[in-house]
Amino acid sequence: MMAAIKAYLYSSLTTSIRGMENLSPKIFTSHQRIYVDNEIRNSNIYVAKKIKELLGTSFGPKGSHKLYVSKSGKMILTKQGFKILNILPLNHPVAKIFADIAEAQFEECGDGTISAVILSAELLDISSRLLEKGLSPRILLEGFKEAGLKALELYENISTPVQLEDVNSLMDIVKTSIASKVQPEEVTVLADLIVKVWLMVNKFEECNFSPQDCIKISKIKGGSLRESKVINGLVMHTQIAHPDMPKIIKNAKIALIDQGLSVRKTKLSAKVEVNSFRGLAEIVQCEREIMRSIARKLVEVGANVVFCRRGIHDAVLHYLSRAGIITTKRVNMSDFEKLSKVTGAKIVNCVEELRKSDLGFARYVKEEKIQGDKIVIVEGCGQPGSTTILLRGVSEKLLEEVERTIISALKSIKVLVHESKVVAGGGASEIKVSLALKEYAKSIPGKRQVAVEAFAEALEIIPKLLAKNLDLDPIETLAKLKYLHLHGEHYAGLDALNGEITNTFERGILEPLYCKKQMIKSAVEAVLLLLKTDQLIIVTRPEGIKRTKDVLQRFKKIASE
Repeated sequence: MMAAIKAYLYSSLTTSIRGMENLSPKIFTSHQRIYVDNEIRNSNIYVAKKIKELLGTSFGPKGSHKLYVSKSGKMILTKQGFKILNILPLNHPVAKIFADIAEAQFEECGDGTISAVILSAELLDISSRLLEKGLSPRILLEGFKEAGLKALELYENISTPVQLEDVNSLMDIVKTSIASKVQPEEVTVLADLIVKVWLMVNKFEECNFSPQDCIKISKIKGGSLRESKVINGLVMHTQIAHPDMPKIIKNAKIALIDQGLSVRKTKLSAKVEVNSFRGLAEIVQCEREIMRSIARKLVEVGANVVFCRRGIHDAVLHYLSRAGIITTKRVNMSDFEKLSKVTGAKIVNCVEELRKSDLGFARYVKEEKIQGDKIVIVEGCGQPGSTTILLRGVSEKLLEEVERTIISALKSIKVLVHESKVVAGGGASEIKVSLALKEYAKSIPGKRQVAVEAFAEALEIIPKLLAKNLDLDPIETLAKLKYLHLHGEHYAGLDALNGEITNTFERGILEPLYCKKQMIKSAVEAVLLLLKTDQLIIVTRPEGIKRTKDVLQRFKKIASE
């Protein structure tokens, strides 16, 4: 009787749920929520404002850092727009688009990530207000496209050519790039390092001016940033394996061994029984002979420096130290590959395969001790990738941020290879282009004029935020800058380090033209994409249906018992 009641309840509940599911025809495989018109517009504007507020306080030399702490307790300290958006768990699609803008700007130029995102958010905010007033999305699309193309032309017109060999111009560009990311007193020190390393690798065409390919950044905790230096060689966080080995070798002939230097273990599990001391002595003697033959082979091919990926037997270390050969063990794979590239050494799997032609060359291989840490320096290779920036700092988080800053600055110099032109920074170029766009808008008939004027107004967000973070009145500062530009001072902008309006070109506040163009292109493409979107469809599984199906499974289990 009880079993019949359970079966009836299960059958009734199943029929009821199937009836609920068949009330309407299925179009989607899952349940969804659709946002349209004002809903999606308001949602996008809200996200844009929040992103602008988040990044706006980190904009410029006087901006603030963000300290991010993950669930696992990992901390990241940064004020770079790309990194901030990259580490945050973003869910909204518009926020993810802004993160993609920052990533594209960083990969292309290294600098201007916050500028690109803020300009995109400002354009989206202004377009929303125009749409509420009745302006057609089609008109906005056409106007923003036209304004974007005109802005690129205007930036080109106000740019100035520079020479890649001009050290003063490179210093000015690097200082402008890193001023917003490090402390003011560290700007000159870090700029000197970056320009010095750039001039070292600039001669290698095969590097293609990629920081990751040509330059290694090595970090040692302790000391201050002023103690950082550029080493014309490869630095590895390892040490010489035996205390009796020499600490420096000139005219090094380098062997790279991908295996350990010891007796190889058999692949098969085997056991050897020894019945006498003489037999044991013979085994030990045989093992020693194998160790001696390894060292003898390295001496025969002429190697005086050996880098090994695995461990090294103590007996081998003893014989190598007697031969005056420097040896390091357990070198990580990235350093191993760089060694092969910069020294010309061929990586071999075992000593028996090593030939004289497999050896690489370096003028010096030496061991140094810095703040208690031992490092091995391979210097004088004369190949791309053999330059190292050795960073010092009080904390690991600071060193990570400085490393990101260096990569960003090197990318900013790299773009000069494609287009060796610069514009005045500090918001000067934005004011100049904004005023020229407003003048150009007067010649446009119809409603597109409003869209072009709106684009010109959006460009003013750059000097506004700079002024705000300098504790200046944004409206008053913007009015002064416009007045100066209209009266012929076309390089008038904000010197954020000194907190004053000045001729930014003469002050050496310069930005690559390519970065400005990429900023405009990214912002226009993102806003046009969002303006063309009329529905946001989010596919979900309603919690109510999930709970009902869970109940069904429980009743099914009860009925089967």
